[in-house]
Amino acid sequence: MFDSSPPFFSSIISVKAKSFADREIRYTLKASGQQGQGTFNIAPTTGIVKLAKELDFEDLRQPHVFQLMVTATEDSGGFSTSVEVSVYFNKGKTLD
Repeated sequence: MFDSSPPFFSSIISVKAKSFADREIRYTLKASGQQGQGTFNIAPTTGIVKLAKELDFEDLRQPHVFQLMVTATEDSGGFSTSVEVSVYFNKGKTLD
């Protein structure tokens, strides 16, 4: 949960997977919904999710919750697994 829009290219979350075959893991990211497209990116080798553009919460159409699907895949066509990640922006309010 973030209390405001973090700066452009800020790290949001890090996702980590383990290969039991000691293969490299590659990460991909897909946003659910049209408004989340292009908002985040993921480093393919580290799993670090970053903000890809500035968010404008003065724009009432700007969502405050984003649903992301992160997929980790072993190199050489190995196994893959996905996890859904929710990112919440609070626009300066404190939740109890």
